[in-house]
Amino acid sequence: MEIRNATLAQIGAALDEANEHFKGNLEFRDITPLNKKGTGYRVTLRVKSSRGPGARLGQQVNHNGNRRHLPCACWHAYGKFIDALFSEAPDARLITSGQRYTRDNWSWVDRNIGSMMSPLYYSEACECQ
Repeated sequence: MEIRNATLAQIGAALDEANEHFKGNLEFRDITPLNKKGTGYRVTLRVKSSRGPGARLGQQVNHNGNRRHLPCACWHAYGKFIDALFSEAPDARLITSGQRYTRDNWSWVDRNIGSMMSPLYYSEACECQ
């Protein structure tokens, strides 16, 4: 996701706040500056442990009936991070999944990331309660 109008300190504080809910399992896989002013970044979240809180599950079910644990952050982790970011940086703007968000139009939107025959929604692709 691209974050504009937020400093690195504010983005880090948002991660710390989200990590309170996910027991410190979230981290940045990538954080790339987008401008020289230090107010724009491209950010990707991941988890330290794919079996810890905030980890995403794959769609395929293995022979044991379980889905693969991925090192990616789940929908809930991203949502908590974005909520925290808008709390830390009220004027921030986001671009994620082709959508532009501000504090005023941000909402948790659940989408099917599976198929028509085997639907899987973002909110179901993890073990969060």
